[in-house]
Amino acid sequence: MENKIAILVPCGNSVDPKAFQSGMLLSANAAEEYKVEFIGVTERMLVHTSRNVLAEGFLGTDCDWAFWLDSDMILPPRTIRIMMKWAKELNSKFLTGVYYQRHGEHKPVIGIKDESLVKFDDEYSTVSVTPSEGCKLPFKVDACGFGCVLIHRDVFKDMVKPYFFNGMTKTGKEFSEDYHFCMNARKLGIEIWAIPELDCGHIGEPKIVFRKDCQIEKKELANVGFYESRKQN
Repeated sequence: MENKIAILVPCGNSVDPKAFQSGMLLSANAAEEYKVEFIGVTERMLVHTSRNVLAEGFLGTDCDWAFWLDSDMILPPRTIRIMMKWAKELNSKFLTGVYYQRHGEHKPVIGIKDESLVKFDDEYSTVSVTPSEGCKLPFKVDACGFGCVLIHRDVFKDMVKPYFFNGMTKTGKEFSEDYHFCMNARKLGIEIWAIPELDCGHIGEPKIVFRKDCQIEKKELANVGFYESRKQN
């Protein structure tokens, strides 16, 4: 499998020193096994504009993989190596770590389609899925945030530009640029795999949010690992 990686970081404002240190360790650790050939950073742009600029920059290189990292994330140093390991095992081109919203109930920023909601609303209706305690095996999702995502360049091949777009659903609800990208990828038949062994930190107020801070009821669906999912499919 190809191993040239681009690291893409949209920055709205200043970067927390903890996030900066995490990103440095992440890059250094990945470089022990893979070629980190491009690091793209933007600042003070609308997030969907920033992501489109970074995507074009990545596609203009000969890198095979884009690792998307938000500037408020605290990740395990081996994150990229773990995700590349699962990419090979799953033969997957779209993977996400698991992290949680900074505010409120700290819901996981991964979701699956709720067909009952889709029927009455739109294709962007998803429900959050929380990995069960001790869950280590990857599972499929329909959408995720882009705070910790690994994507192969082939995912962009058949997509219509702009790749990232903020908009409104037919019922007037706002959808984000990352969920828009995920839904387009799913329409093209691309599977999205969540990697629960990556308990990613999200800088919130007043602390860093981890899995233990999630307050919503745990979903049993996340107990289904990829081995079980393969048998069903």
